Amino acid sequence: MRISELEGKRVAIWGYGREGRAALAALRWRLPRQPITVFCSDGEAESIRAMEDPNLSIDTAVDGNKLAAFEIVIKSPGISPYTSPAVDAALQGTQFIGGTALWFGENAGARMVCVTGTKGKSTTTALIAHLLRAGGKRTALAGNIGQPLLELLDVEPPPEYWAIELSSYQTREALRPQVAVVLNFFPEHLDWHGTEARYFQDKLALVTEGAPRIAVLNAADPRLVGLSVPDTTRVIWFNDADGWHLEDTELYRGPLLVMDTRRLPLPGRHNRMNLCAALAAVEALGLDATWLA
Repeated sequence: MRISELEGKRVAIWGYGREGRAALAALRWRLPRQPITVFCSDGEAESIRAMEDPNLSIDTAVDGNKLAAFEIVIKSPGISPYTSPAVDAALQGTQFIGGTALWFGENAGARMVCVTGTKGKSTTTALIAHLLRAGGKRTALAGNIGQPLLELLDVEPPPEYWAIELSSYQTREALRPQVAVVLNFFPEHLDWHGTEARYFQDKLALVTEGAPRIAVLNAADPRLVGLSVPDTTRVIWFNDADGWHLEDTELYRGPLLVMDTRRLPLPGRHNRMNLCAALAAVEALGLDATWLA
């Protein structure tokens, strides 16, 4: 969804942490006179009132009927869409989106790598950004790793590449990334997702529904080996003998020995496996990853 599509609609922001503040700033930048209601805490309300914006309304108590008064609610990632009051409002026609969806709507076609997984996604995303920068590519590091995407809405000069970490709260909102990396799965955040099955579905939506051009997947994870991938998505495997993998401490690209990883500042085998994922992702972008290693 593009931000321009919100113009003239009944719009609310639910949650005023860093993601909520980024959403409000982005909407005010693009739609300066759009009426917006912000659902937030009493403490957060004071900072919003200080803006003295006549087109901003504040509500410190939220329920399904209040949310149902809006066509679009931009919610913070930590708010589950599977529980009340979100479910109550959704049944009455309210559409819930996040800042991630708005950013992707504004950046269709950007050269990006999106990374998710239960463990190692921050390390892998940071490694991808490091490798791209080492190759002389202007690269933005953003998403769940620390800086909300909407804080980087109109960066000048624009990055050549984006390395984006996505939590399970955000993966359904990432559409058509150039490369999607999925590392591994362990049950997590079940209070948000409701069930283990839904957690895995939400995580895998980055590939199954996001329609990436290339999916970089972990051949050592049985859930990924059995994954049904869209016909339009090409799969590259890491931790596979034909791709980037480890043999003891030695890093290989297929049969080619690239280096002994003991000299790298990456503690633990799990981080060296993350390096395999990062190198596979850089390669999926069409770049030569062997010299970067």
